[in-house]
Amino acid sequence: SGKQKNTVLLGSLPAGTFRQLSIFPGNVALSKFTDQQPLTKSSQTSDLAVDGNLTTYSWVQDRMEAERDNGSVWWRVDLGQTENIQSVKIHFFAPG
Repeated sequence: SGKQKNTVLLGSLPAGTFRQLSIFPGNVALSKFTDQQPLTKSSQTSDLAVDGNLTTYSWVQDRMEAERDNGSVWWRVDLGQTENIQSVKIHFFAPG
């Protein structure tokens, strides 16, 4: 069994990028509304983490820099309705 949620919030993210976030069953996060604080680089917006494309990515600002600027680092997706979430998978960027 899973948790009933309509918003998934990720806090205390590591600096850098993550390519894709999938929420199962059925990847209910695909193409849903996203937001993050602090704002992303203009070409690496939060919505790219749920576009279904592993070649695009969302940028997560350096945590220490962000906390110095505004004290909060988070990323979220609004699922649009309550969903039964069984698992969340995050594909982080791996340079190399």
